[in-house]
Amino acid sequence: MKEEELIKFNTFRRLCLTNAEDAIRTAEELENKGVNHIAFQLLVFSLEEIGKVFVGWYQFNAKETWGKEAYNIPMDDHIKKLFWAIWGPSFTNEKFTSQQMEEIKEMASNLHTRRLSVMYTELSDTVPSSAKISNEELGTYLKMTRSRLELAKLEGEVDTNLNDSSQEDIKWFMETSNHPERRKFIFGHQSQEKLIELGEVKDWLNWLKEHFTNEEKELKQILKRELEKSVDTVENKFEPKWKITIKVVSKSHSIRQNVLNKFNSKSDQIKFKKGAGSHTLLIDIILGKSIPIQELWHQGWNTSNLIVAALNVGTNGLFYWNLPRNVDKFYEGIRDLESKRKLEAKLHTSLEIDWSSKRLYFKEDEIALTFLVFRYFSETFSSQEFVPVNHFLQALGMLAKTDMHLRLEPQCYLNFYLAFKEAIVLNEKTNKQTDIKELGFKLIGNLLKTRDEYDRVMDIGSELEKNNGKIGTTFTLTEIIGMKQYAGLYFVTLAARKMYGNDSILITTGIDQKDEPTNKQL
Repeated sequence: MKEEELIKFNTFRRLCLTNAEDAIRTAEELENKGVNHIAFQLLVFSLEEIGKVFVGWYQFNAKETWGKEAYNIPMDDHIKKLFWAIWGPSFTNEKFTSQQMEEIKEMASNLHTRRLSVMYTELSDTVPSSAKISNEELGTYLKMTRSRLELAKLEGEVDTNLNDSSQEDIKWFMETSNHPERRKFIFGHQSQEKLIELGEVKDWLNWLKEHFTNEEKELKQILKRELEKSVDTVENKFEPKWKITIKVVSKSHSIRQNVLNKFNSKSDQIKFKKGAGSHTLLIDIILGKSIPIQELWHQGWNTSNLIVAALNVGTNGLFYWNLPRNVDKFYEGIRDLESKRKLEAKLHTSLEIDWSSKRLYFKEDEIALTFLVFRYFSETFSSQEFVPVNHFLQALGMLAKTDMHLRLEPQCYLNFYLAFKEAIVLNEKTNKQTDIKELGFKLIGNLLKTRDEYDRVMDIGSELEKNNGKIGTTFTLTEIIGMKQYAGLYFVTLAARKMYGNDSILITTGIDQKDEPTNKQL
């Protein structure tokens, strides 16, 4: 570490310890004054500031090469900061005293759980947060935190010169704990209990390395056994073997877990879960033993495509793996240098629809429609009937990737139009003289508000087809979504026909999965 970096780090270290000191002192002043929960949060903050000393040291020493960026530890990673605050000295040559070890055991096993329970009010709570931390418990945490701060002060600046072995340990630990699945294990109950049992981080790191090495060996053996299985092996009875999880984002619909739970209780092979945000949907796809590992990727990819396409049809909304970010802006900022004011400029024709004003939720009836369509897509896959669905899938991909940097609106529109048109040609009695626009309205017109809008949207699609994707008529994303919905409505019609074995079914108001159709309309 260069001298100027050393000065910068030591300044950072002093600030962290000063912040920790201030927080502890304030917590001591609040002790036994009816606000133990606030004092407790201050103690947690103090520990995080102490932990940041180790985090900062690593960032200062991280090496960067042409082929690899310097690995940075996020300063807002609360779990890691608390980990370093408690266990940091054990990465060096320092040994804890037996008294310190007892304090650390209690702190390490309880701190994070207590922090969450005190910070947030749950529906099951019967007392205010101030009553969740007793005077005795707060006193214990005060003593331990003060002790840890004093230890950090005594560490001085020696930690900036760790030996090579300690540096390698820290590097391995940071890189390994950044892996999502391994992080869960490292900071999980079993691993943390093992750390408390062993008492020293070096011994714990060796245990972790051995654990992950054995895990890798086991995975390689499993992979070898799967690769040795015959691709032709088929089993009649469905037995779950593989689980593939995909994440899709919806611009149009908000996700509610209670609605998904009702569906999940009835489904064995596909499960829905709400993701981190209210517009993120996680989908578990369960595949059986009849799928050998050689076919796993392609089977998973095909199934994922079909379920995403079905979601877009069943909801009449927009679901995809990723959605465009730079829809209107290509810049970070525009400033008028004369008036010294910030300006904002956007496309006159936006690449985004205001779905929020519609306040759509992913509901049970939409889930039912999604799986009606998914069944139809699956049964027609790889047949001539699937050609229109392929156009629909291509259009979805273009819609999801259209932004300021890649303008795909004409091609997207054309593929949605071809999905609708070719589905009609394949499934209705048509010839070269058939007016597809007129026939299409007879098929889905009962579900549309106005004929004028339908005609305009179809005319744009027809013009795009005639001119190989080129057009002089102005259109917006609204017309593209309209064309998508016409294709989707007809796919629902085809799915219902296939389900009930009645090629004359038309959709008039909706689909009720509970009732059989009583006439030629549904």
